[in-house]
Amino acid sequence: MPTTVKEKQLSVWALGEIKEDEAIPLLVEFLNDKKSFVRSFAAIALGNLGEKAATEKVLDSLIEALKDKESFVRHSAAEALGRLGEKAATNLGIDALRKVFDSELVGEWSKVDAKDALRRIAMREKMAMPRWEKTD
Repeated sequence: MPTTVKEKQLSVWALGEIKEDEAIPLLVEFLNDKKSFVRSFAAIALGNLGEKAATEKVLDSLIEALKDKESFVRHSAAEALGRLGEKAATNLGIDALRKVFDSELVGEWSKVDAKDALRRIAMREKMAMPRWEKTD
């Protein structure tokens, strides 16, 4: 396991780039790292993996990261949730993003990130819905 912040950041970046399922548990572990930059990189990497990373454990971990004390970790978590697709459109995920958006305890950038993530999720939901056309 890497020990320095730089080693951890490079490891997280590499895990995100290989886009293999085996990387997901390690990235979730890095979401709990002591260093905020590592947590932020882990969230970004999970978001880059897309829907295949949208397991219950990942969703729960990213939702928890929305409460991080560092705004850039919250930003990364919100963006990642928006990239996970339909599976992130759970009541829990949407409620967590709405709480960030409605909170008076976070800055404007966190609110913008939450709004963008909600918009992404809504657009995916809309695109996933069948289109009913009249046939004569």
